[in-house]
Amino acid sequence: MKGFFSELINEVDHGYLNILGNKNLHETKARIQKYIENEKKYENIQYAKGLYYYLEKNKNKAVRFFKRAINSNKINDSHERGKIYLYMTKCYSELDEKYLQKKYFNLAEKVFLEEKSYYYLVQLYLSAMYIEALKKRESQYIEKYLKKTREMVSLLKGEETFNIYVCLGEVYFSIKEYNSAKEMFIQAIEYAKLNNKYDEIAFGICYLKDIFTIDNRLGEAKEMIIKTIEEYKDNLSMMTKLILVIEILEIYLSEKKLGKDVENLIKYLDKNVQKLDKCKQQQFKIRINIQICRKIALELVEGISGSEKVEIIKVLISECEENYNKYNKDFKFTDIDYWIEIIRGYICVLEENYQKALDYYNGALKISYRFNIKYTLRSYHGIKVTYKKSGDYEKALMVTKRMNSILKDINLENEKKVTKINDRYNELKYYDKIKEQFFSRLSYDLKDPINSIYSSVQLIDTMSSIGSSELKEYYLKYENVIIKNCLKVLKTINNLIDAVKIDAHELKVDFKNFNIVYLIEDIISRSVKYANIKNQNLIFDTEIEELIIKCDPNLIEKIILSILSNILMVSFEKSEILISVLERKHYINIVFKYRGNGFNNDTKSCPFNTYAKDLSIAKSLLELQNGKVYVNNKCDDGNEVVILLPKLKFQYLNKKTIMDTYDINDINVEMEFCDLIL
Repeated sequence: MKGFFSELINEVDHGYLNILGNKNLHETKARIQKYIENEKKYENIQYAKGLYYYLEKNKNKAVRFFKRAINSNKINDSHERGKIYLYMTKCYSELDEKYLQKKYFNLAEKVFLEEKSYYYLVQLYLSAMYIEALKKRESQYIEKYLKKTREMVSLLKGEETFNIYVCLGEVYFSIKEYNSAKEMFIQAIEYAKLNNKYDEIAFGICYLKDIFTIDNRLGEAKEMIIKTIEEYKDNLSMMTKLILVIEILEIYLSEKKLGKDVENLIKYLDKNVQKLDKCKQQQFKIRINIQICRKIALELVEGISGSEKVEIIKVLISECEENYNKYNKDFKFTDIDYWIEIIRGYICVLEENYQKALDYYNGALKISYRFNIKYTLRSYHGIKVTYKKSGDYEKALMVTKRMNSILKDINLENEKKVTKINDRYNELKYYDKIKEQFFSRLSYDLKDPINSIYSSVQLIDTMSSIGSSELKEYYLKYENVIIKNCLKVLKTINNLIDAVKIDAHELKVDFKNFNIVYLIEDIISRSVKYANIKNQNLIFDTEIEELIIKCDPNLIEKIILSILSNILMVSFEKSEILISVLERKHYINIVFKYRGNGFNNDTKSCPFNTYAKDLSIAKSLLELQNGKVYVNNKCDDGNEVVILLPKLKFQYLNKKTIMDTYDINDINVEMEFCDLIL
């Protein structure tokens, strides 16, 4: 599909997944309505109506029109049919129609796999997992698609990568895999930082805050958000700033802290919310009024405010409910209905209307399962207080036991976390030991070549008084020693710099779209003369002549040269080293096959895990590009080192960024092989 309708479909595809909501879906709906009025093709009208009701969150109507579009048999583009199957899968998931959900899931998956459409596969898997996670289903189903999604996401580096990592984090969060959720949120933040996406950085921090909240690290969460505001204040949109300030205000109220800071935050919000458009203003005012109600409730408990403030809460919460019902289809905040129930329950307790209070608190309890355990405990606390106030101590005790059971489960989870932390601590201790060993060797790695250089310079200096022809002879004799030892020092220093940057997550990858086969062949051809020093023969073989993938050619050069130079050091003289390029389903495999002493595959003594050495840096540089490396010492005719680099989907590559040539630096090549030629 082309033209205006194609643009609308694209807005829905990307806007609905977009965490920030930068795409104005309200405006998109208006444009779809206008399109329906003017379009004449039946199948396009049905498709457009399906999209409209999909955005309206009316899933029953949406699937009705999507079915009509499919049954018209006039949508011949298999990719568009796949997208309709995807929307129908999402709709049936929310409608809890398991059979139909599975049917359209399988149809969509088949289309996207055939077309290698990884972006839509990720959307398909995410939507299936997220609905299942929200419904607290068995995690086996979710785990299956989590694995598939994480394999797919390594193949994507487009604009939606941030959102995909966040969605993965939310799924992990919903199934209480908090460490994995944290890992995904950090990945999202790192991706946003690499691409200078400041609003995304801030939103990633907000999601990370939820992990801190679960661990009762509210103070740390608050400092993290304040630091984010201070660091990026000139680059953040007003909407993002307001969201961050609301997050800080919520933390103060959760800590039951009142005072000047809380008052200043509310004043800032009241002043700046006027800078948003009308629709967003209403949404933010609801959120702000919820916090004001919480603040007044705290003041009543502390005896700071009198009972006349209850009327203010009632007015504010009525306004919140009215505006929420009006704007909830485009709402950015997901827990407003929960807070309305909680605050109404609180008001009823104050007015001694205990039955109504229980209705509200039980309503909040049902909603709380969409969120983290603290929401659930807050609901149970309201129910417990209501029973206690009404004099029903038996039921209050039952609720207390239920709360204790939940807290016991949390303690068990915390014990598991402590075990994982201890395991991680032991790993870090071992890593520190490796670093200590490296620095103890560093003096030798630098001192030995520097001594050679210094001795050569001294010898040339003592001969400076003799005739120019004799001096030239001495200079030419020791020039090579000086150059090669300089390269060795430079290589050691470069490795150290790379290791420090990798540790600090500061080594940036400059991705280009490149013919990886051409690049590898060029690197191998530059290495032939160094193999000849040991009477070894390099043979390059490939199944394919061209494959464009997203990679950093500079890092690929260093990886290939590091691995090849180490293989030349351990392989037998007068032997052959075969370098093959093989295309597989999701990866391109670069295989180095040789005869000689194999690399130790034990985790602790494997050279790929030795701090700041060639092979460990090569492994880290590969991982930065979502690649892998492994050693196979059990081949029939020798040993293997295998590199795996992910293939990317062609339709998301910008042709202008495809590089046809890359100039290999001969000094870099000579530096990588300096250990071989000294």
